[in-house]
Amino acid sequence: MDVAFESRFAKDLKHIQDASLRRRVKQLINETQNASSKHEIPNLTKLKGFPATIESESATIG
Repeated sequence: MDVAFESRFAKDLKHIQDASLRRRVKQLINETQNASSKHEIPNLTKLKGFPATIESESATIG
């Protein structure tokens, strides 16, 4: 899948002190990028209150 991140997100990842948490976040990013559809991403839910955009849908994992 095409995945886009805000530049601030990358900066925030660098500030995570817990190595285990940082490793889990990176693993989740890799799983998301390797998924061929949104149905392959575990625990993906549509955000409420945000309309779907033309190119993608707003969603959160967790």
